[in-house]
Amino acid sequence: ALRTWIKRAVARYGADLAPEAIEGLVQKVGNDLRLLRQECHKLATYVGEGGSIALNHVEKMIPRSLEDNVFKLIDEMGKMNIAGALDIFYDLVKKREEPIKILALMARQFRIILQVKELNARGYSQKQAASTLGLHPYPVKIAAQQGQLFSERSLQKLLLEANRTDYAIKSGQKEKTLAVEWYLLSMKQWVRASHEPRTKDMS
Repeated sequence: ALRTWIKRAVARYGADLAPEAIEGLVQKVGNDLRLLRQECHKLATYVGEGGSIALNHVEKMIPRSLEDNVFKLIDEMGKMNIAGALDIFYDLVKKREEPIKILALMARQFRIILQVKELNARGYSQKQAASTLGLHPYPVKIAAQQGQLFSERSLQKLLLEANRTDYAIKSGQKEKTLAVEWYLLSMKQWVRASHEPRTKDMS
């Protein structure tokens, strides 16, 4: 229903948009109809009357959401780029995003990646995995891509340490920003397993 509403909203401004552009818009904006209407107007104005909105237009014109930033952060972690992951984290903190919320979203995505990897190993398609997990296909698609960067062992360790960090913050043992910063600084030792030869990974 939301996707049909978006198509109609864009059509009112004389434009059309590709299916992948709709998914990208939903991912970035969510289901806030007021904000969606504003962004639809912006995109339609950008492509002009009779124009077609593509995914690259959405990526260029719509500010990246917190969830999108977390996806990018996890990509950097998978590449073992600590500096890149920290840059994204510091930028989010400057924008007044709560470190504990960032940590929670990271843990959620790691959990989804692990679940998708397990379902893929059992022969599930991305569509079947999304249905089984009760998720929209887009985050499942992202999780499948990110799953190539992590081994199951490293994902389990990252989840365990995220839970420990969350507890340390909520119990007052660690300051929230420093705790998440240390989590990112320490992640290399947990992710390294995903870059080891497959024979070692299965030992």
